[in-house]
Formats: sequence, structure tokens, C-alpha cells
Amino acid sequence: MWRSTALSSSVRLAIAGLAILAVIAGAAAFVMLSCSARIHPRWEVGHQALYRFVYRGEGVYQPAALFSANGSMRPPQRVYTAVAGTLVETTVAQDATGATVVWNVVDPQVRYIAGSSVDSILAAQLRSDLELPYATRIASDGRIRLVAGSPDASQLGVQFMRTVLGRIQFVAPDSPSLFGRSWMVAEPDTDGSRMSTYTLSRWLSGPFGAATADFARSTNLTVTFPTASPFHRPDILGAGEDRGMWRLGGSVDSLVSTDARNTYYGSTLIARSQSALEIELEASATLDPTKVAASRAYAQQRLASTAATGLHVEPSDADVARSAFTNVLGSDDERSLSERLIDTTRRKANADTATLAQKFAALFYFHPHAVADFAPVLRRARSDSIPFDVLAAAYQQAATPPAQSVLAQVAEVRAREPHAGESLVIGMGFLRHPIPRVDRALEFVSDHGEPDAADSAQLALGSVAGVLAGVDDGRADAIVTRIQARLLTAREDDTRRTELLALGNAHALGSLQAILTFASDPSSDVRAAVATALRDIESPGADDALRALLQDPQADVRVAAASAFERRIPSLQSFAVLMVAMHQDQSADVRAQAVSAVWNARAAFPQAEAAVRAAGNDPDRGVRSAVEFVLAAPAGPEERPVPPDVGTVLGGSKGLSPDAP
Repeated sequence: MWRSTALSSSVRLAIAGLAILAVIAGAAAFVMLSCSARIHPRWEVGHQALYRFVYRGEGVYQPAALFSANGSMRPPQRVYTAVAGTLVETTVAQDATGATVVWNVVDPQVRYIAGSSVDSILAAQLRSDLELPYATRIASDGRIRLVAGSPDASQLGVQFMRTVLGRIQFVAPDSPSLFGRSWMVAEPDTDGSRMSTYTLSRWLSGPFGAATADFARSTNLTVTFPTASPFHRPDILGAGEDRGMWRLGGSVDSLVSTDARNTYYGSTLIARSQSALEIELEASATLDPTKVAASRAYAQQRLASTAATGLHVEPSDADVARSAFTNVLGSDDERSLSERLIDTTRRKANADTATLAQKFAALFYFHPHAVADFAPVLRRARSDSIPFDVLAAAYQQAATPPAQSVLAQVAEVRAREPHAGESLVIGMGFLRHPIPRVDRALEFVSDHGEPDAADSAQLALGSVAGVLAGVDDGRADAIVTRIQARLLTAREDDTRRTELLALGNAHALGSLQAILTFASDPSSDVRAAVATALRDIESPGADDALRALLQDPQADVRVAAASAFERRIPSLQSFAVLMVAMHQDQSADVRAQAVSAVWNARAAFPQAEAAVRAAGNDPDRGVRSAVEFVLAAPAGPEERPVPPDVGTVLGGSKGLSPDAP
């Protein structure tokens, strides 16, 4: 009996022990699930991850294509960059909001080949830059919020490291479920956006921490920068593919990244580039506490400085202008440019005026006092003189509020002078951010200026309204209302034509009915102006009116209508009329203009290309030339092919070596 009781007690104790263990294990599993259900990298202060790091990039540039049609026939400039070394990631601070991490490359091996005498200098500069520390602040979701380079690093190294960090960045949603396993995240890229797909693989253990996430990212870039700037940035088309594995301890385990881009200036291909990056975790280390403290202090100082910016920063127009004007101005100052203006005027070197105007624009951009210093010269200079041409262009290109104010004041003072007032107001019509003072000056000149200046001022007012639309609708609407009132009270055909063209520059949908009022005007010049005014107004009513004008008795009206369709996608009915005009219109000018309109509509109407090729048999040489021109033109944005996978172009990214040719 005793033995039976004792045995029962032992069994009960064993069972109880197993139950306790089960409860503990269950609680532990619950805690692990709860903690892991939120992707939050657990950075360890002092932890270092050491990666094998290999980058190779190749670029082919054709800058001569910007300046002449034959430029693309010249030998292109080729640039080859290769970097290899050990990339070190060091966590120096961590809290609930994220971590501060410092990066640098140990013993970077750099090759830079561009066929230039400074190749070795640039390679040495990049090598030196990469050895310096780069501080980053990473949010708890893995996004790199701030990057700050060393004050001793050049832009060459800073931009290179930003590119690398952008490809390393791993972004998780706020609270993905482990049981969902996969999630997609939209991420900004250097020039556009990408959609990343992450798949979590649970409970995979390894020397660098448990739980991993496989990820695959694809990038398709179509970036169109503003064109109404003295320094237009090219458009970029690109494609990229990344794949790798990220450890939830905060380190990437492996990464293979490829990227390819085509860069266009308008429709001209000026550059092709491709790159491949490979990173692989090789070792882990722990930084000495004293060095951690010093690194943390350095990182905090850099991240608090003005040098710290977001990882993906698209340069603003101001940044682009500042950089371009800095390069244009060089070492010149107000005194040296005054001397150059005097010398250029004395030599009557008209060919130098464009370059000199850019330098003065840079001077006005950086030194507001110079804007006022040269205002009297612009006010008094003869309208056919070099100083007038240089300074008028410079004030317009600088485009700062003080420069715009001077333009406005001088335009009012010289409104009645032939050529002077007209030149000044035309420049004001190209301003991208016109100030209200510009509106008032243009209104004054349109009311009181000599005829050519008055007409130009009215057209410039329309352009200002177009720029302001969606930015300052109150000013834009006031200008459009003023132009409509002048149109409806105009008694002369020339005045009606000017006001219609001004409304066309404003491209305001609200002005459609006012424009259509004159679609049947007895004057063919007025009807042609109606067609031109409708070119940018997106409305079925505008399409209907242009289709009717394309069948006008007067050839010049039909040419204007076909030209307007070149700027827009026609309806099916209008496309049919365009096709008839291209093949059957009695005027060769109309047929030639219709060629361009039909060709530009080929994205919506696949039959357009065959029809245009058929027009190549037209008996008129001008029409045949129009066909040859559109067929020889580079691909438009809607049909440009995305570059091939750069991994295939480079023969794969495995085994990349900076010594490869």
C-alpha cells in the first residue's frame, strides 16, 4: 500500500513537472510569437557586421548629342567604375524609435576609367571618401531616415554611399503577421519609386540571429523633370532588380542588386548606364565600448548638422539652379563681369553674349545687391546694344524675386520703346514662378505699350496664367477673366487673334466657350487662332471644334488644326479625319502637318504607323520629308523600351571583380 502510494506520488509529481514545463514552453512560444509578429530589427549597440562588397558600373554618355543632330554620330564617352572591399556596419545607438548606424569601407579597391587625365585622381578621391564614416538614422521599420557624410568627404563619395545604402535598405510594414509570411511595401528610390515584396521565413537559426526574410524588389523608373528651367534636367527611364536575405537582428545576410537606366534630354538619348552590386555577410564583431561612445558622439553630431538629409532626395529646382549657377559663375564677381561686359561691347562680340548672360544670371542669383546695381544699365542701354541683350536675358534667367521686380519696373519704363519693351515682356512670359509684380507690369504694357510690346505682354500674361494654374488659382482666374473680356470687346481681327492666342497660352478649360465663339469667324486668321488656342484644352468640345476646323475651306486654318492635334490624342472620329487629311488634302502643307499628328497618335491607334509609312509615297517632297523625319526620330516616352536586365548584360553578378574590363 505504501509502495503504491509512493509510486502514485512520484507519478503525480512527474506529471505536474511536465505540466509546468508545458506551461513555461507555451508561454515562451507565445512571447516569441507576440514579439516576432512585429518586424522590428533588434540592433545591438556595438555590433558590427562585415560584408564582402563588390560594385561595378558602366556608363556610356553622348553629351555631343545635345548640341547638334550629328552629335550622336561622334564616339561616346565611356565611364567604368569598380569598387571592392569590406563594408562595415556598426550600430552605435538604439532606442524604441530605431537605431543610429555608422558605415564605412575597409581597404576599398577602386578603379575609375573614363579616358581622362584625372581618372587616377577621381579613383583616389573615391577611395579616400569610402574609408570615412557615414552616419545614418534608421527607423524601427528599417527605413533610412537620415544620412550624413563626413565633412571631409567629397560629393563623389557621398553620392556613391547613398546609392549603396538605398539598395541595402530593408523596409517592413508596421505589423505584419508571421502567418501571412509575405508583404509588399512601396519604397522611394533615388529617382522614382519601387515596389518591394518581402517573404518571412520563420525560425531559421544561424550565427547571425534567428528568423530571416527573403526579399525581391523591382524598380521601374519613369522620371520626367520640369523643362521650363534654364537648366533642364534630363528624363530617366530605368529598371532594377534586387534579391537577398535580411536577418531580423538588423543585418543583411546577402544582396544581389542590378540596375539599368536610359537618360533622355527631350527625345534624345544622351546616356545609358548599368550597374551591379553584390553584398555578402562574412563575419560579425563587437566594437570596444570606448570606440562605440566616440562613434556615437560623432554620428549624433553629423546627423544634427545641415549635411544630414533623407536617403532619397530628389533635387529641387532651387538645388539644381544653385549647383548650375555655381559652376557657371566660377571665380567671377561683379567687378570681373563688368569688365567683361565692357570688353564684349567694345569688341562687338555678339557670339559671347549668351555665355555672359548666364554668368550675370548667376551673379544676380547669389548676390541680390548686384540686381540693383545693374538695373540703371538695363534701364538706359540702347535696345539694340549688347549690354541690353545680356542684362535682359540675365534678369530673366536669374528669376529671383528681386530680378523679376527689376524686369517689371524697366518693362513699364520702356513700354513705348520699339524692341525694348517687347524683349522684356517676352522674357517675363518664360518665368516659372512669376511674382504678382509681374502680372501688374504685363497688364500695364498691354494697355500702354507700343503695339508689338502690347501684344507680347498679352501673350505673356496668358503664359503666366498657365503657370499659375493649380498653384495660385486666384491670380490665374483673374488673368483669364481679363483676357476674355478683352477678346469679347475686340473689334479688330488682329486683336481677336492676339487674345485667342493668349487664352491658348493659359490652356484654361473655363475659357473654352469664349474661344469657340470665334470658331466660325469670317477671318481665317481668327479661325486659325481658335485652332491654336484649343491645342492644350482637354475637352470633347475642343476635339469636335478642331475636327471641324480641320475641314475648313482655308488651308492655313487646316494647318493650324492639324498642328493642334499634334499636341493631343484625337478622338476616333477626329483621327479618321486626320487620316483623310494626311492622304487626300489638296494642300501639301496640311498633309505634311497631318503626318506628325497621326504619328503622335500611334499609341492610341496602332494603324497610324502603317498609314504614315504609306504617306512616304506622297508626290510632294515636303510631305515625304515629314514622313522621313518622324520615322527617324527617337522613340517617344510612351514607347521607349525598358532597358534589359543589367544582370544579363553584365553576364550575371556572381564573381564580379573590380579588375574586370
